[in-house]
Amino acid sequence: MAVVPRPALDGRLIHSAVFFEVPQGRYQLYVRPDGPVQLSVEVAGGQVTEAVWPRDSTGTTD
Repeated sequence: MAVVPRPALDGRLIHSAVFFEVPQGRYQLYVRPDGPVQLSVEVAGGQVTEAVWPRDSTGTTD
């Protein structure tokens, strides 16, 4: 996995997590080691999957 900063159209930098060779299926994402599930993602074979980590109550991402 790699975290890559990418420019958004409005000039901000958005950090993207890039995973290589992820098998298709449904994934539940959480903060390690045992946080609650924050995001569920369905990965389709041969396609790019996009998801946005949810913001917390302060408006920031974990």
